[in-house]
Amino acid sequence: MKVWTDDGASLDAEFSVEEVSGRLTIVYEQGGAGRNKEYGPGLDLLLARLGDAEITAIYLERKREHLPAEDRLIAVKDHDYPIRVPADARSLRHAIGRAVAAHRRAEDAKGSGNRQKRIRFHTGRAGDPVDWERQLGRERADCAREARH
Repeated sequence: MKVWTDDGASLDAEFSVEEVSGRLTIVYEQGGAGRNKEYGPGLDLLLARLGDAEITAIYLERKREHLPAEDRLIAVKDHDYPIRVPADARSLRHAIGRAVAAHRRAEDAKGSGNRQKRIRFHTGRAGDPVDWERQLGRERADCAREARH
């Protein structure tokens, strides 16, 4: 599903909500190579829309690599799990990006790494994945604010 701004604009940022072990998870798609061009602003909106839902874990989500969960867990500096999203969701997004870029990176690697990888947020929330996906993405910003009334 695409992320929509509160005023009805579609962002080039995609995510999905899935149930894992009875709890809702958010899979945020990777940026780069012409897709998810608005990775940062989209993730800012999703994080801000989490409300009181705690993030119980963040995992690197690679489609073709099957590492055990403990090897994919992202350690976000200055944030212990469960993470509550601060009022400034953007600061948390930056901390997550730095942690994602550094995750399992060779010490002698050049550059700062890719901050826009596919990641899965685990939450303590139970419920209907479809409903939550609509709430988080603000399903077409509530149909562009009911077609502007």
